[in-house]
Amino acid sequence: MGTSPIRGPHHSRQKRSKELAERRMSKRGRTERDYGREEDVEEQWGRKEDYGNEEERRKRNRKSSQDEEGAPRRTGSEASGDGVDEGKEEPPPEEPNYEPSGLLAKETNVRNGITLKYTVPPESRLPTKKWRFYVFKDDDEKEKEVHYLHRQATYLFGKDEKVADIVTRHPTCSKQHAVVQYRLVGTDVVPYLMDLESTNGTVLNDKKIEPCRYVELREQDVIRFGRSSRDYVLMQA
Repeated sequence: MGTSPIRGPHHSRQKRSKELAERRMSKRGRTERDYGREEDVEEQWGRKEDYGNEEERRKRNRKSSQDEEGAPRRTGSEASGDGVDEGKEEPPPEEPNYEPSGLLAKETNVRNGITLKYTVPPESRLPTKKWRFYVFKDDDEKEKEVHYLHRQATYLFGKDEKVADIVTRHPTCSKQHAVVQYRLVGTDVVPYLMDLESTNGTVLNDKKIEPCRYVELREQDVIRFGRSSRDYVLMQA
């Protein structure tokens, strides 16, 4: 004679959760079906009203056609609608320019009263993957910090706490040192690194990058800002 398996409290909670989920799904299905029937009734009433008003619409259409036939035709400047002679061509319409300019551009590039050295590009997008920086110092295997990089499209690095998204607390770092920017490339959102003409530069995988140029970042890349010994290792969650 076989023995039945012993089911603990964890199994009971799972079963209870499944039952609650099934009830919610069943209730939701009934609600959607009832809502669909109400829409069908409203649609039938709408058709009845359309039948009743059809004759009135026909009368209005006949009257409108008669009015148009009796109206005089516009010629010359009247046809243009703005008093321009027939022989003159109208200038092409000016296409709208949605780029910020002048004072508006300055206002949008200011944070906490400080003008930013970097302007967000049109192809800027929120990341689709959960990137993060693990920070190590002096070959210590235990990470010092973790910076999550999936909550916005642009991350400014520097020692100025008023403007930097991630503060690099080292005397050789510039106030606005570098930026990580997510950009739409084809159908993918890709992280890029740019040095903002910092005094001591930005190093990617032991190689100093050129300032003011985007460099694509990949998983396990190691970045250093200035002469700091902190390694910023890029990883995905």
